This record gives sequence, C-alpha cells and structure tokens, in this order.
Amino acid sequence: MKYFRYRAKKSPTETVEDVIPALSQDEVIAKVNEMGLVVVDVREESGEDKISVRSKAASAVSVKNYRGREKPAVTRFYKQLGRMLESGIPIMRALRLVGEQTESARLRVLIEDFQKQVGEGHPFSQVLQQQPEYFSAFDGALVEAGELVGRLDESLRRIALHREADEKFSSKIRSALAYPAFVIVAGIGAVIFMLSYVMPKFAAFFLNLGQELPLLTRLLIQSSQFAEKTWPITVSVFIAGIWIFKRSLGTDADQIGWHRFYLRLPKVGRLILEAQIARFSRTLSLLLASGIPLLKGVQTSLPVVTNLALRAELEFALTALREGGSFGDSLSRSPHVPLLVVHLIRVGEESGKLQESLNDISDWYEQELQEKTEILTKLLEPILILLIGSMLGVMIVAVLLPVFSMNAVIN
Repeated sequence: MKYFRYRAKKSPTETVEDVIPALSQDEVIAKVNEMGLVVVDVREESGEDKISVRSKAASAVSVKNYRGREKPAVTRFYKQLGRMLESGIPIMRALRLVGEQTESARLRVLIEDFQKQVGEGHPFSQVLQQQPEYFSAFDGALVEAGELVGRLDESLRRIALHREADEKFSSKIRSALAYPAFVIVAGIGAVIFMLSYVMPKFAAFFLNLGQELPLLTRLLIQSSQFAEKTWPITVSVFIAGIWIFKRSLGTDADQIGWHRFYLRLPKVGRLILEAQIARFSRTLSLLLASGIPLLKGVQTSLPVVTNLALRAELEFALTALREGGSFGDSLSRSPHVPLLVVHLIRVGEESGKLQESLNDISDWYEQELQEKTEILTKLLEPILILLIGSMLGVMIVAVLLPVFSMNAVIN
C-alpha cells in the first residue's frame, strides 16, 4: 500500500493537509470525499521511515479533528474485534471485517493502517499506542497484557466494557445537569430580552406621558438604559476576563493552583474529587485484574485524572512506590485523598486483594456521586425556577404599576 499526501478544503477559508494510505490517487480522493472534504491536490508520499509515514497517515483520523462523537465508534471497534477473535477468526481477517463494518471514515483509515502494520509483524499493542488521540495508554497496556498471555480477546472485551461503563457514568452526570443548565440559559435569555427589547419600548411610552413613574419602574428603566449604553464595555470586559484567566493558566504551577482551588469549593469540590477517584480506581482495578504490575498500573492510570492537583499527589505516591514504599502509606500524605480510600488500599495491599479494594472504592464513589448529583439537581431546580421567576415577576410588576396608576387617575 502506498501513502499519499493530500490538500483539501474543509470550508471556504480552511485548508486541511494530511497523509493517507491508499492503493491509488482515485482511492485517496474517494476517502477524502467521505470525510466531507473537497480535494485540492494529491501526490504520492516518499520517505524512508515507514513508521513515521504511517503516523502521518493515521493523522487523517487526525490529531486535531478527533471529537467526542468518535468515542462510541472506538468502543464498537474493541467489542467487535474482541468477539471475532474469541470466535477464532485470525486478527488480520478480523481487522479487515471490522474495518468494512465501521461507519466512521476516519477510524476506517486507521484500521486499514493497523492491518498493514500487523501484517508486517508489529505487535497490535504497539500499533495502538501510535494513536493516543483514539487509543489511550490504558488501552495499550491491556492489549499488551492480553498479547503476553494469549488472551487478546479478553483484554479487548474488558476495554470495551470499561469504556461503556465510563460513557454511561458520564452520560448520567450530564443528564442530571442538563435541566438546571437549560433553566439558567433560558432565564438569562428572558431577562436580557426584557431589558433590551420590552423595557425600552415601555420606557418611551411612559416617558411621553409625562406621568411620574413608580420607583420600581424608574429603577428598571434606568437599568435598561444603562445596559443599553454599556453593553460593548461589558462584553469587552467579559472577553478580557476570559483572556486573562486563560493566560493565568500558562504554567503547570498556575494550573495546579486553580485545580486545587476547584477541589476546595464547597460541595462542588467534593463532587469533583469523588469523580476523579472513582475513575482512577476503576482504571487501576481493571489493569491489575489483567495482570499488570501495580507500578505500571498506577503510571498508566494517571492520565485519567484530569485534576492536576490530585494527579500531582498521585505522582508523588508513584515516586514513593518506585522507591519501595507502600501505595497506601504514600497516599496517606495526600491532603485530598480521603481516609476511606487510604484504609481500603492498605487493607487490599495487606490481604493481597488490592484489585477488589479498588473496585469497591470505584463502586462506592460512583454510587455516592450519582446520588449527590441527583439530590443537588432536585434542590437546584426549584431554587432556579423561583429565582428566575422572581426576577421576571419584578419586571412584569414594574411594567404594570404605571398602567394601574393611569387607570386609577382615569377612574
């Protein structure tokens, strides 16, 4: 199979350039068109380092273009490949069959490249690790363990189950927060509409009457006029604030400082911590169950911890583990890791059932997080509705008060 470099239009102002494996230029054009791009130029890639070229080819699936919508496709890839291997189908044929069934054009390009590399004798785990945007170090470690013991199908099944559980857990949290988010956005939109459209029209009408307006109405009209005059400044200050905030995250120390602040937030910080610990414990438990040593398991599990303050504490524990210390003892020095986690890990180490202890930790915190999120959203819903309803009610009363005053005068 040859490799071709192409340039294509993603939009009238945006051009994409990448390398893709194919048998001919016509095949390249067909594949690029499937990605929703318009081909501008195609030429055959030359170079001595085939592995390097393949890495570029796989970027057709793309370092920059990977989106969350591809995650279910990757999960299906693991599940289908695992089932085929379990049925006794050789890996080369299984990859070809899975590639033919894959709806994602980008992932299909990757699978074709996997076929080529596996056919040349490269381990499947090594091939996966060339694409960290799609396949994590956790995936690579489990696949490598499966290859070593001759149970690649079992490893792929575990990866698929882990990804499904993770996606289901994230979906539950998103679903629980969706309604409060909608109420907030709708309420802010309604307030902006009242201040920017409704109140200016009533203000002009009332002022033309020359009638003295109630205090509440005058305050609302003044607020509307102030917002109308200063909105460019307000928007500029808001954008500048976002820019300054992003600049303040320029160094690792700054980011760790902010992430430590997030963990200290009342209630919310506890939810963030529990979500991080649950994900780390679940990942490490699955790695240990696959026969991966604790040291490598902890190192491989660290990237799933997105809070950098907590990850720094786990990295410190990893360093102590490398020096021969106990994982539980090293975690006890962490200011954010709960004592329950430390005790369960110590018990697991002493009893030789660390994997089961980690599994218990993840189950406990996932259940806790789900219950707390549901309680929080149930409390937030009436509070938000009452708050936004009160704001809109005040505006409506401010509009109606002059009307009632006029009726009283006329009567």
